[in-house]
Amino acid sequence: MGNFLTRLLFEEPALLLMFGAMAMAVALGVHRRRFTSATRNGVWGTLAGCIILVIVQSLVVTRREALIETVQQLTAAVDEGNVLAMEPFFYSEVRLGQKGAAPREAILRMADLALREYQVDEAGTGGFNMEIAGDRATVTFRVTCDLQGRDVGYRTPSTWRLGVLYDANQWRIDHIESGEIGLGGIGQSIDVMPYLQSQLASARQSPN
Repeated sequence: MGNFLTRLLFEEPALLLMFGAMAMAVALGVHRRRFTSATRNGVWGTLAGCIILVIVQSLVVTRREALIETVQQLTAAVDEGNVLAMEPFFYSEVRLGQKGAAPREAILRMADLALREYQVDEAGTGGFNMEIAGDRATVTFRVTCDLQGRDVGYRTPSTWRLGVLYDANQWRIDHIESGEIGLGGIGQSIDVMPYLQSQLASARQSPN
């Protein structure tokens, strides 16, 4: 119930507008039946309340919305090949799969090596599913992009699961839990974690 109210009041304009339309319909219906000054004031009060809720929703950013925005901004940085722009989205240490934590600098070098081998264009995100508990959260989402590189050259879907930490008023990734890339929509996928582990090992061996 609490999650629904959060979505209604702060996150989903369409849901809020639907609720406002229903509230106005009820208020107008009551006013038409009774047609008193009290019911007229009720109509105006309902309208004012709906307007206030829309304004509040436009001003408030929930942690769920902030997490989606973090993923979208990181995806945009990958699309642009801008490794420096990725830095704020990672915690000081990041786990990759089931391995131990690596420093953020090594993760960024890993990303740089991967983006030199594969070019990502027209990346878009969707299908967000998240679990938030205080300052920690996990988020699963889909990315679809044009992937160009060794043995690939087509529109490619992928699914990622990240562990994140709310640090200094921002969500930061501290665990890349899993990643799977689809193969041209034929119902198969490949686990990209071994590839990322190999790139991380190379990044650690050649820090510059």
